[in-house]
Amino acid sequence: MSMTRIITAALFALFLTGAAADASAQQSEIKDLDKIIAEIRPYKHNFFISELKLSKDQAREFLALYDKMESELLTINEDTRELERSVNDDPSASDTETEAAARATFEQKQREAQVELLYYDKFKEILTPRQLLQLKSTEKRFTQKLARSHRKLRREKSEK
Repeated sequence: MSMTRIITAALFALFLTGAAADASAQQSEIKDLDKIIAEIRPYKHNFFISELKLSKDQAREFLALYDKMESELLTINEDTRELERSVNDDPSASDTETEAAARATFEQKQREAQVELLYYDKFKEILTPRQLLQLKSTEKRFTQKLARSHRKLRREKSEK
């Protein structure tokens, strides 16, 4: 599971907290998401280093590149959500504008896949074939671990 899914889950969590959809709330959501990503990133880096058994040189090169990829994926996600939101919030949006926004939401995964494939070729220069093969399952395990931790924190918070 890619970081995009983690980001989507984080965005979903932000919406569950009752964030409004106006411009200032959107900016706040982005800042909150940036903060969440910044807090999670060291844990994810350590998880990847451990699970993929990265050497120090591999870790330095790979994680910098991986973070860059995540940033590009986040931009795709934000752009798509912004377009969708702007059309949804505009009662006078034409059918053409609405269809373009709908198409963009359907094409989002394709755009993300193109970015991931571009980075695959770059990762190939850093990681062994075995590490490359394990990357996607490592992302999935990290996402699952993150989701379990989030559920645990929510349970503990609701019990207080």
